[in-house]
Amino acid sequence: MSLAAELNLISREVECHSLKNCINPSEGLLGVFFHTELQQAVNKADTVPALMKQMALQLINEIPGVDIQIYTDGSKNEENQSGSGVYIKTPREVRKIKLRNPDNCSVFRSELLAIEAGLEAILNENNYGAVWINQ
Repeated sequence: MSLAAELNLISREVECHSLKNCINPSEGLLGVFFHTELQQAVNKADTVPALMKQMALQLINEIPGVDIQIYTDGSKNEENQSGSGVYIKTPREVRKIKLRNPDNCSVFRSELLAIEAGLEAILNENNYGAVWINQ
């Protein structure tokens, strides 16, 4: 129980939620791949940047040409202005999207908005293999 619940600050009408996986990535998601491991274990603080770049490029080069690749980035500056960028590579074309997000938007939310924009941009695509979202 949280302190807010103990102090009765939360209405009983509010449905409780916890941070947990809503889906199991290993079941029922055709064409969705979760790659969480590189070919070797790395620690960003202890690994030479050139080696990390080489490993990332090797993984990217192994993506089949029929697949859609979505690259995203979200950021925020010192004035709390935030934005997102999306680069989409389909078998037929390359698209770029720039978004200005609301002020005080977190970097995490900016990343999510970029992913959402990328997925919306490919809604009408057909004849492709899988979709890869890379951050």
